[in-house]
Amino acid sequence: MKQQTSTFIKSSNQKLKTKSYYFTTYLLIVCWCFASTHKLYGQKNEFGLVYTYTDYNNNEMSDFGFRYARYINPRVSASFSFDKQKHASISSSGGGNFSFTIFENIYQNYASVSNFDFCVHYNCLKPGNRLSLNPFLGICNQLYVVNYIPLAEMRDNIAYYYKSVNDYKSSFVMPKFGLNVSYRIYSLLKIGVELFYKSLPNATDKRIFTEKINWYNNQGLYANNTKTYDVPNQFGISFSLLVQF
Repeated sequence: MKQQTSTFIKSSNQKLKTKSYYFTTYLLIVCWCFASTHKLYGQKNEFGLVYTYTDYNNNEMSDFGFRYARYINPRVSASFSFDKQKHASISSSGGGNFSFTIFENIYQNYASVSNFDFCVHYNCLKPGNRLSLNPFLGICNQLYVVNYIPLAEMRDNIAYYYKSVNDYKSSFVMPKFGLNVSYRIYSLLKIGVELFYKSLPNATDKRIFTEKINWYNNQGLYANNTKTYDVPNQFGISFSLLVQF
């Protein structure tokens, strides 16, 4: 059973890694195309640090990242951003024959979440003002990395743990939208605040991985429990310090 599970996860893992690499390559190509239009259009660029605080279904995460933005015209800009949360806390949902899991917080020190975001912003205020109000819409490629997914077996009321997979990766593409407010404090320096929301509408596409617990007695396996770990709905706020050039 363990060998079949491992083979299936490795196969799925490879497909997800390929999908993630293609998506990231596509985003980099798009960003390069925007940057290469500098001489043609003469628009400004922005680059800087971003600090993000996200609520993953009551599991708060905070991390630093970076953002690059390119103005397509005085009102419209496109941005690419990246951040990575280490020691992420992943919540479980669903259940099998039992309604509890013995792995409540075991993933907190063994998981990370990376975000690759591509968004288009529209400035509702007059171009050239110090203050800008930018609703935006885009997509996020979210990559989960779990160092190992444990398998538990209960024999004679004693729990045995096994590390079933190393470096399990799962990638998800989801919509992202929100509102960005920025203020130019100097001629080339801007500060900003952004509120955003990310979600996957189809629950069947949200599974990160499934953990299993097998229960044995003297006659062998008599029960099992499974818990699925899904991509949560995500609210967040970010603070940025950007340099224009």
